Amino acid sequence: MSDYQQHKQQILQLFATAIAFAKQHKLSPTLNHLQEAEKHLIEGKIFIVVAGEFKQGKSSLLNALLNETDIFPVDIEITTNLVSTITYGKAEKITVVLGESGKETVKQIQRSEIPDYVTEQRNAKNVKQAKMLIVESPNPQLEEGLVLVDTPGIGSLNTEHTAITYAFLPNADAVLFVSDALKPLTTEELDFLKTRILPHCQNIIFVLTKADTVSEIQEIMLNNRAKLAQVLNCAPETITIVPVSSRAKFDYLEYQEAEDLEYSNFTQLEQQLWQLVGEQRGQTLLLKAVNELNQAIGEMKAPLEVSWSADQNRTPENLEHQLIETQTQLRNLLENNAEWRNILSDRLQTLQIEIQGQFQRDFAYLRYNANQYLEDDRLTKSPKQIADLIESDVDALMSNLHKELNQQAAELYVQLETITGLNLSRFEVVFSQGQKARLVKEEIQVEEKRLSIKHGILLGLLLLTQVLAQLLAV
Repeated sequence: MSDYQQHKQQILQLFATAIAFAKQHKLSPTLNHLQEAEKHLIEGKIFIVVAGEFKQGKSSLLNALLNETDIFPVDIEITTNLVSTITYGKAEKITVVLGESGKETVKQIQRSEIPDYVTEQRNAKNVKQAKMLIVESPNPQLEEGLVLVDTPGIGSLNTEHTAITYAFLPNADAVLFVSDALKPLTTEELDFLKTRILPHCQNIIFVLTKADTVSEIQEIMLNNRAKLAQVLNCAPETITIVPVSSRAKFDYLEYQEAEDLEYSNFTQLEQQLWQLVGEQRGQTLLLKAVNELNQAIGEMKAPLEVSWSADQNRTPENLEHQLIETQTQLRNLLENNAEWRNILSDRLQTLQIEIQGQFQRDFAYLRYNANQYLEDDRLTKSPKQIADLIESDVDALMSNLHKELNQQAAELYVQLETITGLNLSRFEVVFSQGQKARLVKEEIQVEEKRLSIKHGILLGLLLLTQVLAQLLAV
């Protein structure tokens, strides 16, 4: 089990304890909050896109990774022509999306029918108008939220499915870039990596399939590293390529011989995969869950602390002294030259410049792609396909901007919370029992000031989204 999986299970155990406490003490709002956060962690999806040239063994790789033999059609004459996704489900359910854009229908099929829709041999030129295959499976490999996306080969990509393939890349948490050991990486593969994958996802695992078919595999790996180093602008020795043998993995599944598993090298691939997603998307999911859990525990702890404090026979003089200190702190925060105001103003101006610059660069790249589509003889016969591709590029552009804004906003939130000592994630009104009536009015005034500061900060952060809206209007 990976570190990510272990930490996820540990956090889920903490959720179970907290939920039981909330139920016992009938804390309904907190209980709902905990259950929603627990559900989000359980269902947190990690998207892994498998991409590469056609006939590189991508479908075999996926089957072997899932410890299956026949989910994705595999044969020497079989060519995948459809984007397929597989995610966890309590029972196997397979659906295919059919029809023209805007008029799609969903049809449930059996596993044996998959080749009828996803292979060029049984669905030549996509006469059945299949858009995408969606598989839900009780496969244990998927239980932690892994979603695998199988894409058609680069060299044989049906232009009708190109937009769907590209649409997944901006949302990929990691990419398995697949080539085989029979030949070095081609110019087309490197160009696809540079222009279509790297702008959206830098979490890439390079997989070399059919490692059992050649003796000079080290030469192929050295050649590939040298080429990848030029694209990635890094030293060749820093690039990890994982050679695997799907055939050896299938032998292991059939005969349970440990040497077959070792020879297949799928253990290393799984370690690389889980390490990568654990460091990236997995870490994000876990941190969010821990923050939600911490917040809920704070909500449950607050009334207990109030009750405990009330039992300590605190005098009105002590309460008034604390109130004066709080009022002084809030007056300092409300001053026009307060540090948080300056940081917020400066950061928003800088961020607007950065986002506008990124938008201009991405838009220039989008325009370049559009010109390439117009020069492609395959596409000029179908203006709709060109429109679909451009729409996909626009979606990718906006997705990148959205991710950047979210990241910058999160960093700014943390910085402002540290400076002000306020919790910006939600508005909280603290009620203290047993206090003198003469202090109540003053406490309300303090809380109003606290909310005023929060409101100012949150309004400033909302400008982040307005920047995006302005860019959309360009």
